[in-house]
Amino acid sequence: MIAARAAGLATSPTNGWAEDEVRKAIGVAGRDDLHIALLVPLGHPAEERHLTA
Repeated sequence: MIAARAAGLATSPTNGWAEDEVRKAIGVAGRDDLHIALLVPLGHPAEERHLTA
């Protein structure tokens, strides 16, 4: 997430997804040895936000 921010991208960690559907989407359906721990959408922000310390 830090590297994405440095590259001008935005991220947003999420939880609460259908693990089987995510496995299908990333091409690992049927792999019982893999589990999805975190999803982090990544893209160009619609607006620039300035963080304050």
